[in-house]
Amino acid sequence: ALHRWLPSQVASLGWGTTLILVTPQLSEPLLWSLHSFNRKGLNVQVVVCVRQPAFERTRQQAEVMGIGVHQALWESDLAQLGQGFDPAQPKRFDPAQPKRGGFNGV
Repeated sequence: ALHRWLPSQVASLGWGTTLILVTPQLSEPLLWSLHSFNRKGLNVQVVVCVRQPAFERTRQQAEVMGIGVHQALWESDLAQLGQGFDPAQPKRFDPAQPKRGGFNGV
């Protein structure tokens, strides 16, 4: 399971690193694992590439945890996500800021 394998793979990443995970499914255990990375100072962004039941609920839960979750089912979805993305300027979730969409929308 990805949530067990991933921690050892990202252990050496430094504070402020942007971790972009592309996965077909975002499970509850994986979400909590990603949350621990966010708490250690990583900018965690997830691209879900398959339709997932209750995606919006999962996305909202992740947003509260400081994790950006995006759904990209088509190549055009990826292009839209990448518009305006500047990895040198990672964005953190700020509930006071309006959503802008794309990777900068967190």
